[in-house]
Amino acid sequence: MARFIISRFLQAILVLFSVLTITFFLTRLAPGNPFQEDKAIPKHILAKMDAYWGRDQPVMVQYGKQMWNFATLNFGPSFGNKGFTVNEVISMAFPVSFMIGLSGLLFALAIGIPIGILSAVKRNTGVDYSLMSFALVGICLPTFVIGPLLSIAMIKLGWLPALGWETPWVNWILPGLTLGLFYGAYFARLTRAGMLETLSQDYIRTARSKGVSETRVVLGHALKGGLVPVVGFVGPAVAALIGGSFVMESVFQLPGLGTHFIRAVTNRDTPLLLGCVATFGVLILITNFLSDILLAWLNPRHQSASDA
Repeated sequence: MARFIISRFLQAILVLFSVLTITFFLTRLAPGNPFQEDKAIPKHILAKMDAYWGRDQPVMVQYGKQMWNFATLNFGPSFGNKGFTVNEVISMAFPVSFMIGLSGLLFALAIGIPIGILSAVKRNTGVDYSLMSFALVGICLPTFVIGPLLSIAMIKLGWLPALGWETPWVNWILPGLTLGLFYGAYFARLTRAGMLETLSQDYIRTARSKGVSETRVVLGHALKGGLVPVVGFVGPAVAALIGGSFVMESVFQLPGLGTHFIRAVTNRDTPLLLGCVATFGVLILITNFLSDILLAWLNPRHQSASDA
């Protein structure tokens, strides 16, 4: 297990370094200047501003400084947010995105796993067909469709605030539920497939022949193996949830990191863009890392195959 963890950690460092490197050079290839506003600014003023912020230095020198900033967790000032450093912008916006993504994941697991288990237990019955039809509808409806529909419903019913972040203790529910409904459908289908495969194993038949109750067979014996596909999908799902949170922040007008990421691209704000990429990258890699460890615990064969 120690070799497995070290291998995954080194791979994560390499992936993050590669992502930051590609992002940096892509920003340098993009046209435009972060200091160019709607009104025309004389070229000599822009040159002085570039010199002040070090943008006139050789590209590799700028690259080295950005990588050092990442290593020291200090991304410097933001070009597009006057008076704020990148660290300050991220510290204000990250809790919003994190809460939306985490609530979406929890909603997805809370919705998908029970539906998948029940569907597997009631295989080829009306319950199974109904639940899988519901999951298929959830997969076919994208979040940018579900979100506005839920917002309209909440506005008419007056149950929850539909937009903004004025009351964070309730504003996270709608965007989190929107993401949860979409990805919960995937978890439901994966749970059903994993449970069906596990329930067909010999040790499950042996447990049933010994008179073990069906509840104990399903939850005590089959559930661990049945969740292997779900755990394997958690890492990619978190990446998808982060991407989905960009859309949710636009739909529900949330001041999250996705909003600042889009503005950083538009404003050519390289420090903020790299800070956002690094934050999202670390979050995704940590989730994948924990998912791999949990998957290796649930299914030792996965660890053996990875080491090989």
